[in-house]
Amino acid sequence: MRPMFLALGAAASVLLPTAHGQTDTEQGPVSRARPHAPLPEIQRGVPPTGGVVPERHAPASTGIPRQRATQDGAIDATAIIPFDRHATVYYDVTGGTHWARGRTYKASADASGFSYIPFLGSDAPRNFPVHFRLASVERDGVTFQLTDTADVHRVGDRMVLDRGGVEVRYDFAPESVEQSFAFARPLGSGDVTLHLEVTSELAASMEGGALRFANDLGSANYGEAIVLDGTGRQAAVASRWDGGSIELTVPGTFVDTAVGPIVVDPLLTTTTIDEFSDDLLNPDLAYDAVEDRYLAVYEEQFSGTDFDVYAQFVDATTLNATLGRYIELGSARWTGPKVAQQFNSRRFLVVAQADSIVVAGSTDIAARFCEGDGTLEDAFVLKGATAAYTCEAPDIGSERIDLVGSYYCVVYNRDYGTDRDVAAIIVDTAGNYHTGEITLGGFVSRDEGVPAVSKSTMTGATRYIVAWPVEDLNSGDFGVQAVQVSFSGSTTYGPFFVEPFVGGTEYFDVEVSGLSARNNPGTGQQYYAISYDDSPSAVTDAFIALCSAQTVHSIEELQVIEHATKNVNDDNVVIATLADHFIFGYVSDGTLNVTIAQPIDGRLGLTERRLTRSDANPSPGTLAVASPYSGGADFRDCTFLWSEWDGADYDIEGVYAFAAVGVEASGTQYCYGVQNSSGDRAFIQAFGDRSRFSTQTLSVSSVPLNTFGFFLASTASGLTPNAGGSQGTLCLGGNIGRFGIYNSGSSGTGEFLLNPQAIAQPTGTAAALAGQTWCFQSWHRDSVGGSATSNFSNAVAIPFL
Repeated sequence: MRPMFLALGAAASVLLPTAHGQTDTEQGPVSRARPHAPLPEIQRGVPPTGGVVPERHAPASTGIPRQRATQDGAIDATAIIPFDRHATVYYDVTGGTHWARGRTYKASADASGFSYIPFLGSDAPRNFPVHFRLASVERDGVTFQLTDTADVHRVGDRMVLDRGGVEVRYDFAPESVEQSFAFARPLGSGDVTLHLEVTSELAASMEGGALRFANDLGSANYGEAIVLDGTGRQAAVASRWDGGSIELTVPGTFVDTAVGPIVVDPLLTTTTIDEFSDDLLNPDLAYDAVEDRYLAVYEEQFSGTDFDVYAQFVDATTLNATLGRYIELGSARWTGPKVAQQFNSRRFLVVAQADSIVVAGSTDIAARFCEGDGTLEDAFVLKGATAAYTCEAPDIGSERIDLVGSYYCVVYNRDYGTDRDVAAIIVDTAGNYHTGEITLGGFVSRDEGVPAVSKSTMTGATRYIVAWPVEDLNSGDFGVQAVQVSFSGSTTYGPFFVEPFVGGTEYFDVEVSGLSARNNPGTGQQYYAISYDDSPSAVTDAFIALCSAQTVHSIEELQVIEHATKNVNDDNVVIATLADHFIFGYVSDGTLNVTIAQPIDGRLGLTERRLTRSDANPSPGTLAVASPYSGGADFRDCTFLWSEWDGADYDIEGVYAFAAVGVEASGTQYCYGVQNSSGDRAFIQAFGDRSRFSTQTLSVSSVPLNTFGFFLASTASGLTPNAGGSQGTLCLGGNIGRFGIYNSGSSGTGEFLLNPQAIAQPTGTAAALAGQTWCFQSWHRDSVGGSATSNFSNAVAIPFL
């Protein structure tokens, strides 16, 4: 199926590289000498010079929305033009082997001959190639002089295997390959016989003049052949299968009168028994500010052992998909592709886990550069497996600051079989190591799980954020760790625990944001967010840690700050970073949800709560996101991609979301109440600049329709279930004022413009003071089973300036 995109409207410490096999200390990893294999020397050419970025046709803005942002804080639903990636044939060269990929096949040619690999569905257990090699050409007992090996070259859609006296040609179309043999008229008399050796696991059978290589999944079909001469005259060619080779016989009468070159011409096609099923999995994307578009990469499963990586550009304004190409289309298995673009050079680097080319049964980290115009360079092994460990699960971030020295940060696991370490490599824009391998987590008594790295160092920032889940192998307890890495890899800060070890809870699906433009007011350090899932029970909860430097300021349970139901799975949280916002996308109860928040005095305040696309059903663990801000453009949107089952196979789909323009959250949500008769929980927000002299907007939503309600205020928080006989929970304490009567009307909402110098209290009004936090909540009437009752929203706290 073709992909479709839908628019969703402290003190610093240095951690030195160390060998695996360290002791555990309270201070963290220590260096203990144990040699390991030297890093491979990778020469990738000369980095680009000058550092000049071409003129942008979509210049970076200062928060002004683009045309597509038709309303604030939305998940847009505009459909886009689908992209048929197999309307053309793709070509590549890997290790001297020429590859071609059509809609129904892939093919390879090298010195040994030609292989046709029919696409028999993604659920085929492996590839079933049919290999062809011209063994001999004879006439009148005389054998043509053929070279033992073929000289292979390609011109356009034709590959030529030159065997000396005979050219074996393959002309490619999206759904077929035309094989032909071209030679000059030979001396002698009688028929000309071509012997073509064929090897395949597929069972061969003759049907008329055609040959079929088949199993229960489908077949490769070798059609009836004809012969032509230079004038276009043609005749039928007899075909015979002898159990190991095809014999093609050109009539002597045709040869004797042939003018010009003689061409024998059969056709190769594929028949798939099942419906065409081409699974597309595990997308990722990165933004190019010059062209205002993303490069999206994802797996294409050709068979159970053959995973390719496809890439295409996606316009950030229209989400139209264009300019597809294969990052890998050979017989290797590349999985879990990740991509980042370095701002200065505009070069995308794609990394993936790939079958090792040296250590059988292991995996390497493979990589390939793609220029901003789509030009590809040769693929290479960035980090190879050793006899001691395999390399797996890579992620990549890029350097956003505009310096002459430009880098990527690639993080991955070293898997020793008994435990995993987290390592990083800083790579320059030529593919060379800028640093040696950096061990970020390497305790022998811990299993450091799949790491994530921020998509970019972001505007004005010089550090990557790396985080991963970790298990204490002695106790079985889990935690989450993080570290900051300088853009050049010269310094690391940490690691530190985001979640300390705890029993009975497993943490997984760790994701990280980039550094926000917002700073912690106490330290001046930029905020960032780390998300992760836990599974203490059948329901997966999602958590978000708001951090700066190596300090964890708060850990928010997503369902609680959204005041949403906790009895469904919330997982696969991904984070897009904007200058002032974090956009969280996640899967809840099988649907895509988006929540938008801002850092406020060490906590998160929501500007948009749980925007839902019920028609988007991401497959577990496949959600990915990137924002223009990560690529240097200060737009207020991001694009999500995921893999989704359509009933026949997995497709790539996408949406975009954008933050409201000019909306500032002034309060942070807390407390968890009770569902009301609307089927939801009433939710309160506060908007404004937090100044004690500026009007603040209090807004409540998800109130039963046409319902009476009012707001409450106090300088103290509290927790009183069923206060005053209510179904809900009072989240305020101390002296509580009541004000702002509303009727929820047909929208189920209420709003009040609050003057911080006159906040209602039991004995009159009070003025908010600088540094003082006020708490607000909403009460509303309700009914349960026809009986009158009342309920509360959650609460919001405003720390006034």
